[in-house]
Amino acid sequence: MPPKRDNQDMEVDDNVEGNVPLVDSDKPDQEVSKSPENPPVEDEEEPPAKKSKVAEEALKKIEAAKLLREKEKQEAEEKAKNADKNELDKFWKTVKDDPTDFTGWTHLLQFVDGKNDVEAGEEAFN
Repeated sequence: MPPKRDNQDMEVDDNVEGNVPLVDSDKPDQEVSKSPENPPVEDEEEPPAKKSKVAEEALKKIEAAKLLREKEKQEAEEKAKNADKNELDKFWKTVKDDPTDFTGWTHLLQFVDGKNDVEAGEEAFN
């Protein structure tokens, strides 16, 4: 078994090529990378004209996305209305084919009551 070593006896060479500090020791609050993979970032301001163009483009993209969502929402609502109308028509067909069909009337009235559609409800209950 090798002899035990104390960590106090070990010396570290600070001048080894791979040991490059990532933070400048003179300015501890400033985090500047000195490694070759992360070159230091300089604070360069973009010209105001470029900033406004970027902002305008971003606003245009946001507006386009908003319009697209609204359009999709309207299409989904229209599709749901069409599906409800088709189902209502199916119940009405059953009732009109056989006005004595109690189950058909029950299904029609339950459907109309569940959809909270005033016009369809008035027509079904009258």
